[in-house]
Amino acid sequence: DPGEYRGVALRKPAATVEDAAVDEALERLRQRAARFEPVEGRPLAAHDWATVDLARQVTGAEPPAEPETHENVTIDLSAEANPPGFSEQLVGLDAGAHKVFTVHYPDGHAVKDLAGRTVEYGVTVKAIKQRVVPALDDEFAKDLGQFETLADLRARVRQDLEHEAQHEADRDVRGDLLADLAKRVPFAVPEVLVESE
Repeated sequence: DPGEYRGVALRKPAATVEDAAVDEALERLRQRAARFEPVEGRPLAAHDWATVDLARQVTGAEPPAEPETHENVTIDLSAEANPPGFSEQLVGLDAGAHKVFTVHYPDGHAVKDLAGRTVEYGVTVKAIKQRVVPALDDEFAKDLGQFETLADLRARVRQDLEHEAQHEADRDVRGDLLADLAKRVPFAVPEVLVESE
């Protein structure tokens, strides 16, 4: 018996969308639309992407490890996940260049097999590319398909975010209602029901 539940008071959160949220969503769209363009006439820079063939071998391993080779690997030189000091060794190399160098992994490195080890890399640069993010303008909106202007795209993004916020507000209200009704249960919930849930 839940008692008199028809007087339960619930507060539905406002489903408002700030301009900053719209700007963030548009920026995510821009980043997803980025394209890669070949770079010619200059060496690799710290913000470039490189296509390489590489060989790597852990030094000082017992028994000696076989070299591990990979072809046509794409590397973002600015990625924080790259091995420590790896990207710096590639900066300044031209397409077609080959370089052999070692990288020492710190003791606390996330990859346990490499923690505290020294790895020799042989890298051949095959191509240099740069990631180009489109400008946030009418042309960008048209490229997405169904929009004539950036204002149209912005309005649609806001509409989608408001729709999502409305659903979230509805879920919050339902959750609050269920929590209120649960407080009215005057007995311990059977363990089998808890396990089932």
